[in-house]
Amino acid sequence: MGCKKESDAAAISWHPAGGGAATTEAGWNAVKTAGISMSLPAELVTIDLSSGDAEKISADVKAKLPKLPAEVGILKGLASSGSFKLIAMSPEPVPIGNFKNNLNVLSMDVPAGQDLDAIINLNKSQLGALASSLKFDKRKLPAGDAGCFVADLGSGQLKHGDIGYILVHGSKQFVFSFSCALSDKAEWTKLADKVMNTVHFD
Repeated sequence: MGCKKESDAAAISWHPAGGGAATTEAGWNAVKTAGISMSLPAELVTIDLSSGDAEKISADVKAKLPKLPAEVGILKGLASSGSFKLIAMSPEPVPIGNFKNNLNVLSMDVPAGQDLDAIINLNKSQLGALASSLKFDKRKLPAGDAGCFVADLGSGQLKHGDIGYILVHGSKQFVFSFSCALSDKAEWTKLADKVMNTVHFD
């Protein structure tokens, strides 16, 4: 199936929502990583990967996710890439064949000579080759201008929704990727909007 994309004009037009000061959500936990502050629902366990310290990450995963022992190796691998800074997920296992909802925060250098629009266009091209459905727009958030996408990715048991936000701050680009079961995409799209309105750079 081909990827259903918005027109280029729609994809780069500014979404009216957002902007202003970062908000807080009652009952959520304050989280910091890689120069970012944000709030997340208390039911999500957060693992900070920014240190790259394999022993510390292993201990953190074992303490916070005792029902998910397989995550130790997975998260150590993500941390070793240097790009993954934080992951958040429920501490409860999901039935085999079900997708486990999670948030990943990534940070990478901005390629020389590129700005947010160029990075958005690159992501559109890359995701367009992988997604069965893809929508892009731009939004004004408390943390700054952001590219936003909603995509359906993967196949079979691994098919899932992904709601992503791309921001540029200084020489770094940050990607906030909210991945979820397709049945949870509407709920997680709303969650992503709330979370991103709490994000600010330290």
